[in-house]
Amino acid sequence: MKKLALALLLILIASLVLGHYRWQEDYRCELCFAQKSVSEWRLGAQPLGYPIFGGDKPLTFRSIRLTKPVEHVSPSVATRLFPVEHRHEWIFAQASTYYLFGEKPAGRVLGTSRQMGPFAYAFLNNPEFRAYAEELIRSNRLSQTQAVSMFVFDPGREGRLDPRYMRGMQMVRDFLATHPNRTFEESFKSGFGGA
Repeated sequence: MKKLALALLLILIASLVLGHYRWQEDYRCELCFAQKSVSEWRLGAQPLGYPIFGGDKPLTFRSIRLTKPVEHVSPSVATRLFPVEHRHEWIFAQASTYYLFGEKPAGRVLGTSRQMGPFAYAFLNNPEFRAYAEELIRSNRLSQTQAVSMFVFDPGREGRLDPRYMRGMQMVRDFLATHPNRTFEESFKSGFGGA
């Protein structure tokens, strides 16, 4: 009887150590690219991500929530382009499990993809371009509405022949002509072709 109790205790300890995981869901704002993550700790029947009952058995995907979900929002540097009444439109980006005390990734579910236009890419990835665009807005050479329109433009849905795409490309070209930056130019060219 003692051996059985010890065996059950060891199985319980192993289940707690190997079966607990951090579940994290990531979202992004469809408009400004702010990010939100929601994570919680769970105990499930997949130690280290491997199903112990077989992948097709009903208990394999069952789990018990151990903690309440914790939400963390990372604002976008593009928030200042948007009006103060801007409300995030969250879309699912991905969900992941992390075993071994939340450190070892063990799978991912991908959500909706979203392409950036040239203006959004440059604005998010180059602080000098951000300052350049903000100066254009301050000096009334670019309206805030035009900037937001180019920023939210998705070439994957609306095509590269759209005037917002063409204007964003021209703005980046003009910027690079006066602010050479080899590293940024190479990363930009890899995503958008010749700058």
